[in-house]
Amino acid sequence: MRTRFYDHIDLRVRDRARAQQFFSKVLPALGFTRDQSGDEWGAFDTGVPGKPTEFFGFTEDANHCPNETRIAFWADTPE
Repeated sequence: MRTRFYDHIDLRVRDRARAQQFFSKVLPALGFTRDQSGDEWGAFDTGVPGKPTEFFGFTEDANHCPNETRIAFWADTPE
C-alpha cells in the first residue's frame, strides 16, 4: 500500500478559466490524472472512484491575496 503524505491542496486563483487551462496541462504530468472539475471548483485527483486519494483543487477569488493556499496533510490514524 502506498503512503499518503497529504490529503489535498486548495488554491485560490484570480481567473478560474485561465487556471483551468494551465492546470489541465500541468497536473496530469504530476500524477493528478482524473479531472473532477465542476462549476465552482477545478479539481484533479490521483485515484479511482470510491477510494480516498490526494487531490488538487482551485476556485476563483477576484480579491485573491497571497497566503490563502491550504495544504491538508494526511495521517493514517489520529495518533
